Amino acid sequence: MKPFVFQWQPDGSSLKEYTIAGQGAHHVISIAESMYRSLLPDVVVAQACAHGPE
Repeated sequence: MKPFVFQWQPDGSSLKEYTIAGQGAHHVISIAESMYRSLLPDVVVAQACAHGPE
């Protein structure tokens, strides 16, 4: 989801990443996409844990 979230703008900057539930949007969207694609629950949980608060 990073290419979707961080789209290049004509001036060379990238779009501002919005947050969802306190996380970068690409984290939440990636986890939702994994669930939509029926990845194994253990994989989804591991992905979610790798994108926790720092």
